[in-house]
Amino acid sequence: MASADGYTADDFIAYGSDSVENGLAASASANGVSAEPAGVPLPQPKRAARPRPPEQKTAGAPQWYIKKIQDKTASRKQMADLQALLQGGDADWVRQFAELHGMAVLAQRLHQLSRRSSPRSQEDTHAEFEVVRCITFILNHRSATRLALAHHPQDTVTRITSALSIPHLPTRRLVLDILIFLVYWNDGAGCEMVVRGLEALSEDNDEPGGCYAFWFTSLHALLAGRGKMLGSPVGASPDFRRAGAASEAHLTEYLMSNILLMNGIMQAVDDLEVRLHHRSLMESSGLYAILELARSFNIPGIDKQLELFQQTLDDDQQNLDESMSLDNPCDLRNIDEVFSTLRERTQDSKAQDYLLSALQHLLYIRQDDPAFAARFQLIDTLVADLVMDAKLGAGEKRLGLSVERIVAQLDAAQKASRYEDELAATRGAMVQLRVENEDLGDRLACAEALVGVLQAEVARLHAGPSEPSVKSPAKALGANSNSNSATPLKENRPPLARQPSTPTSVPRLNFRGFASWWSGPAAQPDDSPTPAASTRRVSVPGAFGDDSMASNG
Repeated sequence: MASADGYTADDFIAYGSDSVENGLAASASANGVSAEPAGVPLPQPKRAARPRPPEQKTAGAPQWYIKKIQDKTASRKQMADLQALLQGGDADWVRQFAELHGMAVLAQRLHQLSRRSSPRSQEDTHAEFEVVRCITFILNHRSATRLALAHHPQDTVTRITSALSIPHLPTRRLVLDILIFLVYWNDGAGCEMVVRGLEALSEDNDEPGGCYAFWFTSLHALLAGRGKMLGSPVGASPDFRRAGAASEAHLTEYLMSNILLMNGIMQAVDDLEVRLHHRSLMESSGLYAILELARSFNIPGIDKQLELFQQTLDDDQQNLDESMSLDNPCDLRNIDEVFSTLRERTQDSKAQDYLLSALQHLLYIRQDDPAFAARFQLIDTLVADLVMDAKLGAGEKRLGLSVERIVAQLDAAQKASRYEDELAATRGAMVQLRVENEDLGDRLACAEALVGVLQAEVARLHAGPSEPSVKSPAKALGANSNSNSATPLKENRPPLARQPSTPTSVPRLNFRGFASWWSGPAAQPDDSPTPAASTRRVSVPGAFGDDSMASNG
């Protein structure tokens, strides 16, 4: 409780009894009341006490611990006290620590410790372990977790993930447990942050094979070098001994945490293509070698987690076959089946030409090249970035160019080329149609001319054979066909008189279908028969195919 002059009980305790007396005297003089009896001389004023340092005033507060960690001056006892406060202390105190970015400061300190290249001392190993435990206790509070991950969560997760390079196995197991929690946190929202943290871990340790490269490499080295006898360091590798896996239980717990994290990542990803992408990255980083070593432990808990992981792989394989409508299942681990399926999908398309070109360029890589495998690894990374850019967005970050923009430009160029081909084909068709139209016009003109000649000839024939001769159609086509002065044959024309003389010889025409000709009119005497009786039908030479024209010739 504060006094009227602003002092608190903590101030009095901190300053001591002399300070208390001085404070009372100052308070009395301020109020005009003497602190000493009348007649007694006042003592000489004492020297004012030094103000209490701010560090002493805030000792034990969240900001005090944060300042200690930032200055790298926190002792082992102070870190132990911080663990006790985070584990069993007041929830409000933990929330205040998280709100002041306490977990981010711990992650930064852990990142600094994990990047030390010099030989680690026992003090460094203990400090790393204590920092990781503090982060674990913060994540046990739901409200504190939300506050801790509210500002720059990716940086915090990346720094925590960097601790997987620490040789101490128990510390690495705690880091894996934190990553497992983050993968499942907020309905899988933290999975992407964990994957990016693993990718940064591989880049920091010169493992360019993807997000699982360094993690799987270190895990495989530890499992493969555990020794010939279970629970014994006999025959163990230096990495295994340096990891501090003194007992089989430590190694078993560490392996279980790794498999749980693998299962968590595969289950947190909902998209099939993204999940298959992670599977490909795991396989290229040595997944199946790790699974084989894990099965050799013959531990029921580990075997169960391995079965769950294999079931996820099998379900993805089945879903892939259904989505691609494949008649025969395609084993993604069989290079022949994958290539055969790829050929079927690109058959009779322009994509087949590009696929063939890519394979031809791959043949140019010399087998004796020291970077033979690295070149294929780079090609795999580029292809994965290009294919998965729409869903992961890593292509632009790695290539420095927008993949969507490049693809759009290539697509626009292909469309322009296709339109040019279609335009050329259309122009060729137009020329062909124009030629055919002109030919049809010429034929139509000839046909119309022939029809006019035939109509004129028919009109003349209906008028009667009054002319001495008839022009052939060939000559008539060249003559003027507009002479239609012949009188048409009338329906009620009286029959002509019979001619006593020899029938007039009519030259043979090149037209068929006229069965008979009518002879010209003849003079009739007064006693001649009636016109109906005097008319006779004469045979037209050559009309029916006879040889009468021969006698006239």
